[in-house]
Amino acid sequence: MKDKRAEQFARCAVVLAAALDGAGDGGSVVADPEDPFAVPASTGADLFAPSLAGREGIFDQTLSNGLAAIVAFEWPGEEAKRNGRVLPASELLKVIAGHVPATDGIVLIPDKHPLSEAPQADKSSLFQPSRPSPHTRIDVATLQSGIDATQKARHGRGAGTLQRRHIEALLDLDGHESLGVMGEEQQNRI
Repeated sequence: MKDKRAEQFARCAVVLAAALDGAGDGGSVVADPEDPFAVPASTGADLFAPSLAGREGIFDQTLSNGLAAIVAFEWPGEEAKRNGRVLPASELLKVIAGHVPATDGIVLIPDKHPLSEAPQADKSSLFQPSRPSPHTRIDVATLQSGIDATQKARHGRGAGTLQRRHIEALLDLDGHESLGVMGEEQQNRI
């Protein structure tokens, strides 16, 4: 049975994945410095779903739950402070990078169980196993950038600048043994 954090990760990640797939509205945004709450102007970069209400909060909830599930699985007890409160996502990224050194901002966490033991999907199913490699790739640098990009919007100080690359790095977390839950959530929604 998956951790409750994995379930929360899946519920939010599926929303972000759907927006990522359906977002033909690209274009990065840069807020007007005179009016930080104005709808940002397009600059040609790849902003993530500017019309998705609450995208920054969804990103934060998904990331926090996914990272907490991974840290609890890999290094039990290190996902929380002494008072039992779960660490924020930025601190969870530091825990991960402290155990598995990053190379160019990327951490590769090796699987504890060989790939041959991973469950195989039914050939008629649209959903294939989410574990195609013997490690989980965590783009620490991009995820930290995503956290930074959400702060203005999450704290009422302006528009967020969440980009597609942040969502893609977030969705990569589903490849970890403690997660691997997006396919099941997608099936449930269908």
